[in-house]
Amino acid sequence: MIVARAQELGLSFSIAKTELMHWRKRREGGPRSDSAVKIQGHTVEPAGTLVRWLGYWLSDNGETTPHFNKRLSLAQAAFWRIQRLSMPGKGLSPYGARRLAKGILLPTLLYGAEVLVPSRTMMGKMQKFWNRVARWVTNTFYSTNVTVLSVEACLAPIDLHVEQMKTMTAIRLVTAAPENNVATAMLPITFPTKDDFRVVTNRRLAFDANKGGMRPKTWSSIATTTQQTRLPMDEVAATAVTVFPDLKIPVKPSKLTRVTPEDAESYVKAKEGVRKRIWKKWVDWDYPPYYEYRPIF
Repeated sequence: MIVARAQELGLSFSIAKTELMHWRKRREGGPRSDSAVKIQGHTVEPAGTLVRWLGYWLSDNGETTPHFNKRLSLAQAAFWRIQRLSMPGKGLSPYGARRLAKGILLPTLLYGAEVLVPSRTMMGKMQKFWNRVARWVTNTFYSTNVTVLSVEACLAPIDLHVEQMKTMTAIRLVTAAPENNVATAMLPITFPTKDDFRVVTNRRLAFDANKGGMRPKTWSSIATTTQQTRLPMDEVAATAVTVFPDLKIPVKPSKLTRVTPEDAESYVKAKEGVRKRIWKKWVDWDYPPYYEYRPIF
């Protein structure tokens, strides 16, 4: 069945790169399945509870903590190597150290945060590491108020970075042409993109067969019940609704798509609106009363 479906799509398997994982619900108990599959005459055994794919560490129950633990370890290793470039009283200037933090440490730490949601505990661990980086940039004491430290180092808190990344990714995906972007073609069928083209998935086939489904065919941005479990692309669509509340989704300018001036203007305004909203959150942070000024940008 798997091979036949791949042939319909014009795909083939590289056995050396093929790994098998049996997906589970997040809180599903009981023993894990150890069933193997046969592809092109080769038997593929289950790879375990964690599989690496394009830099993402995917867990069989959908947990994101293993992925971000790996990213945190990589960021800490990179920080250990570069922090010797700026020692107390010598080395790089704070401006140079900040550029290293933004250009190397932040992308390493938050790789995958566009679609994967860190847990609250994981966000706390990443913020603690980010505070260490801010102390290195400013060369301040460990007793420095961490809220003030964020401003002095011009490094926004991690949760604001994550929010901006997720929202910008949602804008980029929902404004792309579904025929040119397979991720956009995975959006819910009833999401109002300019083009109705969608990729056929097993989930959609289940709806078409009228087997009860896991959520209603008409997409809702506030679906939260067990029967309406949302996939990552459903989350992307729900995030996009906060940017385009009237559901007038423009098409972003690209070499592959000719757009109207109104669409181009709406796309640029949406991105600028996200940047301003995140900046305002940082400006209006809960700073100590004695700290009178606010972030420069």
